[in-house]
Amino acid sequence: MEQQTNQTVRNGYSLWITAIGAIILSIIANLLVLLATKPLAPDFMSLTVMPVAFWSVIAAVGAAIVFALTRKYAEKPNRTFIRISWIVFLLSFFMDIPLFFFDIEFFAGATTGGIIALMAMHVVVFATTVPILVKFTRPRNVQLAEEMPHAN
Repeated sequence: MEQQTNQTVRNGYSLWITAIGAIILSIIANLLVLLATKPLAPDFMSLTVMPVAFWSVIAAVGAAIVFALTRKYAEKPNRTFIRISWIVFLLSFFMDIPLFFFDIEFFAGATTGGIIALMAMHVVVFATTVPILVKFTRPRNVQLAEEMPHAN
């Protein structure tokens, strides 16, 4: 059993490979959400391909950077990263909530369905990026051990 666990750990991916996978998956997943929800707010420019892809990348890259920093500085990096991610995820909704109550010219065409679609995209990035980074990235100590040259 111990040997199988070690093999699984060594088969993890480097942080940056995992981050790239998380970024790509979050973009694809959010574009699928866009495809399904665009009819809810056809004139809402925030529900178009470029903004959706751009903000998906920004969120996933931000998560990867935070994950890298927690791996470097935190005593329990996965737990710390997950806690930080939950806080940022919940705070991210505060950017969309004012759209329910105020007509903001920059967000013209927003409808209740369109705003909920934007919020669903926050969920998608969180639900794809955080588990991928935590579960598929090789643990830091294994990664460092493999990168160190072996003394003969």
